[in-house]
Amino acid sequence: MALVEIALPSGIMATENPVEDLSERKDIKKTELRYEGTSIVVYYMNLSVMEKCFNVNAERRYKVAMHRPSYVVAYDYYHKKRVAIQTYEGNVKQPCELCEGEDCDIFSC
Repeated sequence: MALVEIALPSGIMATENPVEDLSERKDIKKTELRYEGTSIVVYYMNLSVMEKCFNVNAERRYKVAMHRPSYVVAYDYYHKKRVAIQTYEGNVKQPCELCEGEDCDIFSC
């Protein structure tokens, strides 16, 4: 069994059915939401050399500036040394791009 864990950036949460399997064989066995929808786990029976593609549907729930990079981890459940980690960044907003009213005073926008 292989798992792919997707950590979403701060302020972003997965929708109710967040994963759309785009691969021809439809190899995804199960998906799971963790941490109130801020992390998604996709379960495969195995990760062969065949291409595995899926879309993740999520939405911004909170305005958060200056996100730290998020990550995706793929690993073999039974052989933990078989692992790959990749970080990613979305569109990083600065505080002055998101603040409104009194909140902006603390950032000198």
